[in-house]
Amino acid sequence: MTKKPKVAYLLGAGASYNAMPLVKTMPASMKTHAQHLLTFRESVPDDQQTQLNYGINMSQAIDRYTAEMMALVEHAETHESVDTYAKKLFLTDNVRESFRLKLLLTIYFSHLQRPSAKMDSRYDGLLASILAKGPEGVPRINEEVILLNWNYDLQLPLAFRPYNGDNRMEALFKGLRLVTLDDLDTYAEIPSVVHLNGMATWKPRSSMVPVIPDECTDELEVVKRLMEHFLHGFQHYNPQERLTMLRFAWDNDPNTNTGISKLKEHLTECEVLVVIGYSFPFFNRSVDRMVIGGMPQLRKVYLQSTSSGLKSMASAFKAIPLRDVEVETYDAVDKFMLPPEL
Repeated sequence: MTKKPKVAYLLGAGASYNAMPLVKTMPASMKTHAQHLLTFRESVPDDQQTQLNYGINMSQAIDRYTAEMMALVEHAETHESVDTYAKKLFLTDNVRESFRLKLLLTIYFSHLQRPSAKMDSRYDGLLASILAKGPEGVPRINEEVILLNWNYDLQLPLAFRPYNGDNRMEALFKGLRLVTLDDLDTYAEIPSVVHLNGMATWKPRSSMVPVIPDECTDELEVVKRLMEHFLHGFQHYNPQERLTMLRFAWDNDPNTNTGISKLKEHLTECEVLVVIGYSFPFFNRSVDRMVIGGMPQLRKVYLQSTSSGLKSMASAFKAIPLRDVEVETYDAVDKFMLPPEL
């Protein structure tokens, strides 16, 4: 992207509702996830146990992982949500448990988005509308549009796959000009997609990759890859190792703070903001205020959510101090809103 965008999308959990759980349904979803993995423990005979890292076999790894996941579910239910528990760990300087929580969530989200998982088809409609032929004839997101994503999921890359010649996830990230906020300052151009809270991926080298490789479709092999990633993180605790690209808004990471400043530079000509399925939670408020408040040309905001969610969404949006901005609401959620300004 060579020119600054005029239209920004801000995507929340509701944008992936048809494929991913909302915060309030995550504990139940995590239980189902753990129970699903336990079925693989029971299906592998003792004499065919897959040996993983550190002398631990598949059954032992699954036992350890599901115990940790169920403990996380209990914390989430006790503390109102996973985010609330994560914030508590941050406030009490419990760095080790915070790292482990992020690792568990990365594995959980990675399993939800394994190659056989479903995709929210609304992303396909959005991309078909905002993609344009790039200079090399390859589809690229219109330079007047930037997507700001609070979600950890891979829905955008998955939706982009039919449009890109190279189906590898790394190639999809590159084709989307996708970057996480903490890496934004090192990104040479204006990105098309910025993940504000990072992603459920990891970074074993210079670029992000999914925990489950693109070619991994066998379900037992999927579980094996997940367990190997889990064991590595739990056996060799190192919060600096990029076993997860998942972040929280309150982490106060220097790279993230620098990324916010860089993002604000990219948004100085943004005139229209489209918010889809995002509740403007209090935990994200400081970042929302910096990012949205850093759009000096912003004149129009479209809020899209279900009819039951729009009232609280519009009320929470008022916490963003803005002047002379017109706000319109849409309660139809069968497809993503395309503003007339596009």
